[in-house]
Amino acid sequence: MKKFLLSFKNKKFRHGTFSLLTAVVDIAILLFVNLVAGQLKVSFDLTSNKLYSLSEDSLEILDELTMPITIYPLFRTGVNRESNGLDLDLARELLREYDARSRNVTVEYKDPVLNPGFVAEKASGGDQIPNGSIIVESPLRRKVIPAGELLTTEFDYNTFQTNIKSMDIEPQVSNAILYVSTETTPVIYRVSNHQESPVGAGLEKQLSLANYELADLNLLQEDIPEDCRLLLITTPQRDWSPDEADKAKAYLEKGGRAFVALDPVYYPLDNLYGVMAVYGLEFNNAVVYEGDTRFFQQYPTFLYPGFLQHDITVGLLDKNFYVFLPQTQPVTPMELRRNSTKLEPFFVSSSSSYGKTNPNPQSLYPEDGDIPGPFILAAAVTDTYYVDNTTYFTKIIVIGNSSVLDDRVDSLVSGGNFQFAIDAINWTQDKTGSIYIRPKTQTMTYLQMTQSDALLMLAFSVLVIPVAVFATGFVIWFRRRNS
Repeated sequence: MKKFLLSFKNKKFRHGTFSLLTAVVDIAILLFVNLVAGQLKVSFDLTSNKLYSLSEDSLEILDELTMPITIYPLFRTGVNRESNGLDLDLARELLREYDARSRNVTVEYKDPVLNPGFVAEKASGGDQIPNGSIIVESPLRRKVIPAGELLTTEFDYNTFQTNIKSMDIEPQVSNAILYVSTETTPVIYRVSNHQESPVGAGLEKQLSLANYELADLNLLQEDIPEDCRLLLITTPQRDWSPDEADKAKAYLEKGGRAFVALDPVYYPLDNLYGVMAVYGLEFNNAVVYEGDTRFFQQYPTFLYPGFLQHDITVGLLDKNFYVFLPQTQPVTPMELRRNSTKLEPFFVSSSSSYGKTNPNPQSLYPEDGDIPGPFILAAAVTDTYYVDNTTYFTKIIVIGNSSVLDDRVDSLVSGGNFQFAIDAINWTQDKTGSIYIRPKTQTMTYLQMTQSDALLMLAFSVLVIPVAVFATGFVIWFRRRNS
């Protein structure tokens, strides 16, 4: 018995007891940290494009929210992916961020199979709401986001398969929150009766996400509606009539807002250009060639413009966006213009640029007769009118390129052109900041290494680390044995 009691006093027992207590304390700390983290909903997004996190724009929307919003995800219980490829686990993670960020946001999951009456009640006009959709509702109104709009797909003509290009959960939900928390939706009227350059379907979608409604306008047959918040003018295939030009002038003089994107053309547009001449701007239909390295590959007419400091370019600069302008003409200030007209350039070419007015130039390099740069490529115009004791403030965006609104051109700068378009339109509407939220791509990135790098990593993990651990353990054991 005495020998048994003495065993509790030897060195082995003391070391063993210390190791056991250390292990117990470590486990207790680990359990406590996990418990607290679970209660606080703490998580870390280690993906390169922050796939499971909300952007700063979404966080700003949530922080400024003043009314209760309820989000109803129509996700089936136990289902992780919809038939169209929508990742419901990713959607759940992002929706958890909305709930955690704002006390005004509540997320209530509704299984559409178990709650068919709820789904039918939220549908409008007898429409069916597909599984995987999300309903965002406020005391003012409701918006249904169909499952198909929560992702963007593209068809691969090499494999003849449809692939998921991006997950649009965050931009759809965040802009739906904006939509249901505001009473009216601004309408943008696109002049469309002269075979104008089209607006890309992708930009139409982004305008809708930014809570703008896009409608067509036949200026020859209609007056500009009273609810027009912006007149969108792109390159027509023929000139306006004098009556159409007068309608646009009258609209702008009453505090109208416009976005004008005109390519260089070699046919007369005198009436349309006359609208811009009121604000001291003219177009010489020259194509700008860039003389420095700010162009795409080997094409000096495919420009990356320089940015000047302006409210429109703040978001582009902060988020390191590029804007791509192929085949652009200068926006040229006239010497004579109204004293109240203010011109603020924000896209420019370099001092080594030059403009060619010949539609079939003999050389890509400067020639006799070319116009020397630098050039204004885009500008913001403001003016003030006093009519019947009322002050009107006019705002116009003018850019010498309409392909800036094209989906394919935008894809070459990963959304930079659309970011510009939304920021510019927001500026015309006196909105500060941007509500353009980029979709989340799920492109996998792989670690690139040479064969020698791979062998070195293998040797380090298989030999160096185990030997170091063994040597450390042996030293500790040897010291304890001889202490």
